[in-house]
Amino acid sequence: MGNNEYTPDVKKGMELAERWEYRKAARCFEREIRRNPENYTAYINGVLILFRSGQYNKALRYANRSIEIAPAESMAHLNKGALLSEVDDHDGAIRCFDEAIRLDTYGWAGYFNRGMSLMELGRDKEAVECFDKVLELDPGNEIAFASRAELLEKNG
Repeated sequence: MGNNEYTPDVKKGMELAERWEYRKAARCFEREIRRNPENYTAYINGVLILFRSGQYNKALRYANRSIEIAPAESMAHLNKGALLSEVDDHDGAIRCFDEAIRLDTYGWAGYFNRGMSLMELGRDKEAVECFDKVLELDPGNEIAFASRAELLEKNG
């Protein structure tokens, strides 16, 4: 497994991302990766930043690399799934979310994102089951509650 360092460039990139300065943030992560190509933290933070700055192909390379470096990290699979979901590859996203769930059975994010992709595919019954699991793990999750209610209303 690669290292998980919060170097000055990683920290600066995260600060810039919080201010929606995605291109500048991406440059910080790229600089860190050139210096330390095994820094999982730089890749994992770079995935969605690159996507938001319109660099889909590079974001996908970062997602794949983060999984290569740290295959047991559920966040790597969640990020790749979110990226695939954003470009309507919901089947690919579901595979990533399934792996994230396998790695982190107590985390609700994998179930939530899987449910959203299932919902997009019209697989409403399975989506409701995912939202039920989210609410079991995180009872106050309002988005899961609303998504579940929408599906139950739609399907009677």
